[in-house]
Amino acid sequence: MKLRLTRKYVVCLFLVVGGCSSNALDNTPLPGPTVTGLSLTTLAETQSIDLSSALNSDHIATIAVFTNPELRAIRAREYVAEAQVFTAGLIPDPSFSLGADYPRNSSGLVTALAASIGLDIAALARRPATKRAAQAEFDAVRLDIAWAEWLVSEQAKIQAIKIPYLERSKMLTSQLRQLAEDELSRSLEAMMRGDLPAASLETRRLAATDAASRDRDSENLLAQARLDLNRTLGIDPGQRIDIATTVLVKLSPGDVGDIYLRSVAQRADLKGMRASYEASSANQSLAVMGGYPLPVVAVNAGRDTGAIRTIGPSVSFTLPIWNRGRGELAIANATRAQLRAEYAARLETVRADIASIHTALVIAKKQFEEIAEDIQALISQADAVSRAVERGDLSQSAGMATRLALLDKQIVENGLSMAVTELSIALELAAGFQLEPQP
Repeated sequence: MKLRLTRKYVVCLFLVVGGCSSNALDNTPLPGPTVTGLSLTTLAETQSIDLSSALNSDHIATIAVFTNPELRAIRAREYVAEAQVFTAGLIPDPSFSLGADYPRNSSGLVTALAASIGLDIAALARRPATKRAAQAEFDAVRLDIAWAEWLVSEQAKIQAIKIPYLERSKMLTSQLRQLAEDELSRSLEAMMRGDLPAASLETRRLAATDAASRDRDSENLLAQARLDLNRTLGIDPGQRIDIATTVLVKLSPGDVGDIYLRSVAQRADLKGMRASYEASSANQSLAVMGGYPLPVVAVNAGRDTGAIRTIGPSVSFTLPIWNRGRGELAIANATRAQLRAEYAARLETVRADIASIHTALVIAKKQFEEIAEDIQALISQADAVSRAVERGDLSQSAGMATRLALLDKQIVENGLSMAVTELSIALELAAGFQLEPQP
């Protein structure tokens, strides 16, 4: 009898141990450093986009979403949140205990055995609210990832549109520099012949110096823009992507109030904050449950030293006398209030950002239109001066001055055009949805 009873408990113990699953561990080591970044050849193998041709803004945005290093790291958060949802949905395992007491100073007695198996009813009761909170947090994480992808794709667009403008700016500043240096050379020759006083060279020398400085600045800005785009795309700094001039698409600003209301409804980060607020409601429900004496139910079986066998139920629970879950509820309520305040602050930030960018865009468009009119007048004037120089009615210096003034205006116009396009994309970025192309 003693051997048979002992075997029962041993078999039960093996069943418990056998029920434990052998989970696989992730032993993947950290990645090592690489001397070079992602190459275009490697990138082409993972993209359906033809990288050998010039890319437009949509191509750049698509590539950035898939290759940006920070986005790849942010997406790992989704797997953690998904694992938390999986964990919250698991049914709690029952508890099992087994004990033995050996008599030491009496004869005719047997070893006392005790065993119990129980289930935490409180954990079962909290399971729906825990799962709802985890699911809401998972939705918030996915929306945060979507917002991060939107920011990166729009940032890549802004960086891409700058490159054609800066290439044109470099071309214009090179022409300006060449004309200024040619004018300085002619003035030096004229001074050596005695046709021009030495004092008049200072203005031309300053103009040549300024033109050379602007040309160097344009070169630096273009190189930096290419590096910034490569960094966003996650490719090696030595690689070069051709940007199509069709990327220079301006967007319609529309009505600022309408943009703001649509932004509140569509921005992924605001949707994520609303999902987090829903999760806080589930956490409140969990905190309220802490004020109730939810039990742990068990079934006990045993044999005392006199070989008397017993079996019966047991219930244990925490008495909500002092704490009553008030601490957890206070934290849940404070967290909910914090989320409300953060959401209100984010709404105000969105409204202010949209209004600020919209105002700057309107001003930039007005300035661009004004200087475009000035350039049209200068082009007509430059043509007339050029014909007068050919006839001998005006000196070459007068013709050169007009051409320099026209180039200067064109450089400014190019910068304003770039600003209008950048602000259009920035307004789209702040709004959180795609704006309609400008007709």
